[in-house]
Formats: sequence, C-alpha cells, structure tokens
Amino acid sequence: MLSLLARRCAELGKDGFAKAHPGLWLVWEPGRWSTSGLFDPTKRSSGATVAPTQADSLAFQLRTRTALRLGRATHCDVVINDATVSREHLLLEPDGDGWRLTVLSGGSTELAGQPLGPKAVAPLVPGAQLRLGDVVLGAFDAVSLADRLFGH
Repeated sequence: MLSLLARRCAELGKDGFAKAHPGLWLVWEPGRWSTSGLFDPTKRSSGATVAPTQADSLAFQLRTRTALRLGRATHCDVVINDATVSREHLLLEPDGDGWRLTVLSGGSTELAGQPLGPKAVAPLVPGAQLRLGDVVLGAFDAVSLADRLFGH
C-alpha cells in the first residue's frame, strides 16, 4: 500500500499529497507476526513466528470521523490478522480535531512505549507509535506521511 501512496505522493508532490489526503493515518509496516493456528484462528499463537519480510506496508487513513474498531475479527473496521491482536482490540473515536483510543481487550497494548490496560483511554496523536500485541502501528499526519514516503 505504501508503494501506491508513494507513487501518488510523487505525482502530487508533498504539499499536494498532504492537501489531497489530510487527517491521521495509521501505518502497519512489516515486522514480526504470529500465525494463529490452522484449526482454531481464535486462539493466540503458541509462539510460532515468522521473521520480518520485505512485504509492503498497509496504511489506513482515518477519514470517516466515526468510531472505528480495530482487531482480528472480520467485523472490525480495521482488521489486523495477527494472533497477538485481540478479536476486538481497541476503539478509535473522533475527539475534537484529533482521535482518542479506548482499549477494549486485555491483550497487550502500548502507546508511545507506555502500557495501557483494559478500558484505558488516551489521545492518538501524530508521531505516536501504537503496539497491539506484536503489531506496531505508526500514527502520521498527512505531512509526516508524505515525508515518510519521500524517505525523509
């Protein structure tokens, strides 16, 4: 996904990209991931992990200004298919001009390196790193994402 966004950014230029695609972005870059098992995908991984790959990243633009559920379950608005992510891990909600998150599960959750327990509420700001289990999501505004796409 980032390769497509990088192409779009090259077409529009950094300022044009930021203007055309404003708001907060969550970026899930390749890294360690865990399989959830062949027969029961609802259970946590038993430690089987796959080393990082050169796979492309996924990017989610938070445009709707409505609440979004993140988790492993297919009914979530943002599905993260990793066994270390809870079925319904967290809720993102608009908060003024920004976003706030609410932890929905007892699974491992960190924001900017600080652990968050179940029902914790915190603002999600550009530059923050959000960890759900083993999955790390970077929060970017349009300008910082354009910088990332240009390799700065």
